Amino acid sequence: MELEFVFVSSVREIAKADWDGLFGTDHPFGRWDFLAALEDSGAVGGGSGWQPLHLKVMAQGQLLALMPGYLKLNSFGEYVFDWRWAEAYGRQGLDYYPKWINAIPFTPVTGPRLAFTPGLSAEQQTGLEEAIQAFLDACLEQGLFHSWHRLFIDQGSALAWQSRGAIGRVDGQFHWFNRDYGSFEDFLAQLRSQKRKSIRKERARFGELEFDWQGGSGLQEADWTDFYLCYRRTYAKRSGHGGYLNQAFFVLLGNALGDAVQLLRVRDKEGNLVAAALFLQDSSSLYGRYWGALRHIDGLHFEVCYYRGIDYAITHRLKRFHAGAQGEHKVPRGFEPVQTFSCHRLAHGGFQAAIARACAAEKPFVEDWLAELKAKLPFSRRDW
Repeated sequence: MELEFVFVSSVREIAKADWDGLFGTDHPFGRWDFLAALEDSGAVGGGSGWQPLHLKVMAQGQLLALMPGYLKLNSFGEYVFDWRWAEAYGRQGLDYYPKWINAIPFTPVTGPRLAFTPGLSAEQQTGLEEAIQAFLDACLEQGLFHSWHRLFIDQGSALAWQSRGAIGRVDGQFHWFNRDYGSFEDFLAQLRSQKRKSIRKERARFGELEFDWQGGSGLQEADWTDFYLCYRRTYAKRSGHGGYLNQAFFVLLGNALGDAVQLLRVRDKEGNLVAAALFLQDSSSLYGRYWGALRHIDGLHFEVCYYRGIDYAITHRLKRFHAGAQGEHKVPRGFEPVQTFSCHRLAHGGFQAAIARACAAEKPFVEDWLAELKAKLPFSRRDW
């Protein structure tokens, strides 16, 4: 069977039914609508540094596999940091960019990055993966881009691609796990006494604030204006720019994904907007993605982005709460260290070897760091 590999410059060149037929519609970030909202709002494309370049694999006119992909001219918004690699290239007078990444823009969430048409056997899927990896390597040889990268993939996929010559890299995040808690107090009951008291004290200070959840299907543009005002202000304060995403993206997202999008707004007793946070969910997990505040209230970030998310996950019986990419301060609040995985291949043989050695040397340090943090978890028992 002769395979045909085709890059397309927009997800709109792939039928929504075809894309969602392979990736499904449960995981929100892998949905056709999510990627289309990024493109239609201008969050990717243009001068963003993210040029859509999705890969589809065909045989005799039949769609077999899809990969979301982007040609990158910088490394912003990826959350697997390779700036030092680019700097090393520059010191040698070499171009690190463009590179091709198999990723979801601005989304450090592990999820499907390669999907196959239903009905293929495991053996057929493995054969396709091998062919896709060989094709991407051939793109390097042809100079279409200088490297390719697969970000936030599952461990099994990472190991399989490493066995065929890719560089493997590990990092860490912090996730909260719902162990069939009936309430937030049930969760607190699993913590050591001192930590229970500390969290209760943290939460008690916000008794006069109002917290309101609303699903995307009920949100109007004015609601997104509220959120976007908070988002931009906090991004500008923290990073010196207004954020990677614009209000048009959030409006499109809410309209397309409905109640898979959840907006949490905080108001004071006079009804004035104080802060807002955006979450997405699927059938098993809650994802805290963006937050912003119009005025600083000490500890409000923890309440909005962590504790209210835990409340929501418990109420809706979600098994995992992913509250963002970084933050060791999550650990004493019950968020557990987990590994994340990526794969990389560079056209330059010398840099491929050097970066492979660097990633191999980095791995035990990451594992030790996560083990040290796991030892600092506040649970009174650790038999899970």
